Order: sequence, then structure tokens, then C-alpha cells
Amino acid sequence: MPFLSIIIPVFNAEHYLHACLGSILTQSFQDFEVLLIDDGSTDRSLEICRDYTQKDSRVLVFHQGNAGPSEARNLGMDNAQGRYITFVDADDELMPETLNLNIDYLLKHPDVQLLQFPMMACLPDGQRKLKFNQERTINGRESINSLWCVGNDVINGFFWGKIYNRELLDGLRLPVGMRNSEDAWLMCEVLSRCNCVFLSNLGAYQYNLHNDSLSYAVGQEQVNAHTTNNMSVLLKKLHNAFELRLSYEVKTRIFSFTLTSLLDAVIHHGYPDVLARHIVEKLDAFRLEKWYVLSNSAPIRARIKVLAAKMLGVSTYMRIMRIVSH
Repeated sequence: MPFLSIIIPVFNAEHYLHACLGSILTQSFQDFEVLLIDDGSTDRSLEICRDYTQKDSRVLVFHQGNAGPSEARNLGMDNAQGRYITFVDADDELMPETLNLNIDYLLKHPDVQLLQFPMMACLPDGQRKLKFNQERTINGRESINSLWCVGNDVINGFFWGKIYNRELLDGLRLPVGMRNSEDAWLMCEVLSRCNCVFLSNLGAYQYNLHNDSLSYAVGQEQVNAHTTNNMSVLLKKLHNAFELRLSYEVKTRIFSFTLTSLLDAVIHHGYPDVLARHIVEKLDAFRLEKWYVLSNSAPIRARIKVLAAKMLGVSTYMRIMRIVSH
């Protein structure tokens, strides 16, 4: 049984696969398997994947019809044999020694369930920006979910750039059909059951942005889909604020951030029919007790927004705010 399973969804990545796999297979840490999940590629990607199985017995190839990266990652998780699991996109790379340095930490600290390592963003103009490179241990579901849900990017929403104890992922599935923000959606589930996160400053995930990538070339339809999916993630965080047995202080902080973010998103992006009902349900379920109104952990502007939406009703509040904002 390998120590680590590396899951790589592949779709029309013939120009990037050699660099991606080269950065992985040359790592000094070698106790891993690579699961290449071809998602119905129409270029030479599947052929390249199969060539690598002839060169290295640790490389395994799975093929499916085009169902999207979520289903590809799910297929990878179904077949992974490692004690730990990590994810890499086919057009990205791992910096040298990334696995060795971070696996060494996990071996010395078996209580860590999720390790996040830095990201090196490589832009089309040649710029390189190192992000998420602080070192920190976060213990307890309360602290972990507070940092995650208030959106301060201490724990980022990418599924790659992390090493997971496989038990943390047992029974979880990425949402099929959600073409962006699916990572963050599932991270809500992962972190709701996690008790120890380590933020590493060792190694890096090389995130390669291309001129033709989604981040650089999107139409209005993609923008709308991304906005809607981001709202779904916020709803997921809001749900967790109710379901997790967290302190009132932490629950208030999470509730304030996610609910006000939802209200602002609905007002500025125009999705009242899609999300207003969910917001109303959460407002009705949330008891506006004295501890919330007076709590120092809830920002004053957030408290005003929540109270106004509660008293006026979400629909009336949104109409007023749209008039004020324009």
C-alpha cells in the first residue's frame, strides 16, 4: 500500500502533462501512486497517460466519458490506496522537495489530518507570487471552522495544495455539475470533521495560469455560474454554523460573515429567486437573542444588516438596498 495517492484529473492537457508528471515523478519522496483520470480527452492526453504507465509502475490510468473534474476526482478517490491523498491539476506542477518536506512533517505529527502547503502562482506575463506560506498549527473544529468560514484565506478553498488523511475524505464526494467552487464546497464538509490542520511554509504547489485558462478568459455566463456557486458555498458555510457544536461567539462570527455576504451578493448580482428562500429560512431559524445583538464578535455593520433583514423581511431589505446602492 503506498503512503500517498496523487489524484490528477486530465482533460485535453497534452501540452502540460509532461511537465506536471515530471515534477511529481522526480520528487525525492517516492512512496506514492499517481492516479491519472482521463475525463474524455479529445487530444493526445490519454495516449500520454498510457505511455507513463509503461515507464513507471506507480502510474495508473482510469478513463471516463467527459463528466467534469469533480467526477474525475471522485473516481480517483474511489480507487486511491494511499494512507494520505493529495490532488494536482494536469496543467500545474509541484516544486522540488515539496512532498519530502511535508510528508516528513506528517510522519512526525500523525495527529495532523490536513496539511496545507504554499502556492506559487505563475502568471502568463512571467510573474511569480508565493501565497499561503505562513507556518501555523490550528487545533479544534471551532478554531478551524471559524478561520475557514469568515473568509480570511488563512485556509484557502483549493482542493489541491493540501495533503489529507484519507479517513478525512471517507464517504465524501465532490458535487458533480458544479464547474467552479466545487473545491470550496467540499472543503466545508472536510473541515467540519477536521480536528487538526497544519499550515506549512515548505515546498509549493505551482499554479500555472495561462492566457486561455478560465481565470483569464470568461464570458458573462461563466461569471454568473461562478457567482451562483460561490453563493452555494456561502450557504454551505451558513449551514455548518448551525450544525456544528461551536460556541455562541464563533457561531455568531460565522453567521454574521456568511449571511451578510449572501445578502450583499443577492443584492448586487440579482439572484433573489434562487437564494432568497434559503436566506429567509436561516433567518427564521436563527434566534436573535441578546447575545447576538450585543456580541463583540459580530461586526456592528453585520449586526445592523442581519437585524434589518430580520425585521423588514429579506425581500423588502433587498429592494431597499438595491435602491440605496444605485
